[in-house]
Amino acid sequence: MQDIRIERWARTLVHYSLYIKAGDTVAIHATPLAAPLVEAVYRELLSVGAHPLPFIELESLEEILLREGNEQQLTKKSFVLAAAVEQCDARLFIASRSNTKALSSIKPERVSTRRKAFRDIYQISQKREQAGKFRWSSTLYPTTAYAQDAEMSLHNFEEFVFSVGR
Repeated sequence: MQDIRIERWARTLVHYSLYIKAGDTVAIHATPLAAPLVEAVYRELLSVGAHPLPFIELESLEEILLREGNEQQLTKKSFVLAAAVEQCDARLFIASRSNTKALSSIKPERVSTRRKAFRDIYQISQKREQAGKFRWSSTLYPTTAYAQDAEMSLHNFEEFVFSVGR
């Protein structure tokens, strides 16, 4: 049985956040943790007559690449992502991490090197968006890691308020 909240969320993303219509090709980026929302979005896209293109990633692979990859591997552009940005009408990012601190021990230069490899892809999507040929949206799927981050933020805020109030 489907969760009505997930179905409504999917409907909102497809119809109001991305304005999907029949014939649109839509890339969906998420981790397996967001499977219920990915499935609901996929169904909603099919019902509209769109063409869903799921990109389900294992979040551990990014960490492995950043830790163990050589310079050439870190700077290699993803031809799959480049093609998706050039061909898709819309893109949905569903943030769904199990460990938001996984990359905190990676050297910042390595992360920066990797991000530079995607600069061209980002610029293509930005130009297409400005021309009205590309839409995107992002949402956060609730995970234990995000709840822990929120709890820690609340705790830090409460400590700050208490210390200021003295």
